[in-house]
Amino acid sequence: MSGFEAASNAAMTCFAYLPKTALNPENVFGARRLTDMADLPKLLGL
Repeated sequence: MSGFEAASNAAMTCFAYLPKTALNPENVFGARRLTDMADLPKLLGL
């Protein structure tokens, strides 16, 4: 089981850091995708 799947099963918010140069996994189980870590504070409401 992936961390994405575990978070989904636990009804947790999950973030997937997928830089533009990385291959995108087929299934991130509803994780919110982000391509720039500078966006993470905003996604966390900070």
